[in-house]
Amino acid sequence: MSRFNKVITAYRDYLTAGSEYAKALREAVTQLKGKPCPELLGELAAVHAEKYQCKLSWSDKGEAQFYTGAKYTYEGRHNAARMSWQRNVRVHFTIDAPKASPKASFKTEPADPVAKMIKAMEKLTPAQRRKVLAAFA
Repeated sequence: MSRFNKVITAYRDYLTAGSEYAKALREAVTQLKGKPCPELLGELAAVHAEKYQCKLSWSDKGEAQFYTGAKYTYEGRHNAARMSWQRNVRVHFTIDAPKASPKASFKTEPADPVAKMIKAMEKLTPAQRRKVLAAFA
């Protein structure tokens, strides 16, 4: 009989509980088709905040925020709770990326070095233009 039976038993229970949680969460994620469920996430977040003895709020994007101050701030966030949440819960759900506004356009014109030089030359004085042209002669 080992003197570490208590630790070994606790670890065995921890691994068993983790496996059962993972199985139950995979089943829920499958039913939800990977989309976040506010009801499930809300209840899990409440349990999470209780375990970490911190406060819980939700961001405008629907993300759980764990913190210790009077209200959520970057400085007051509870990093251990946040990282554990990401690893154990949030990682199982996909987030729909916000779609770009149809008005937004990120197309660029191809760079034409000659056009750029001509545009730059137009800003020069006549004396400066002669000097540039003389350098190419």
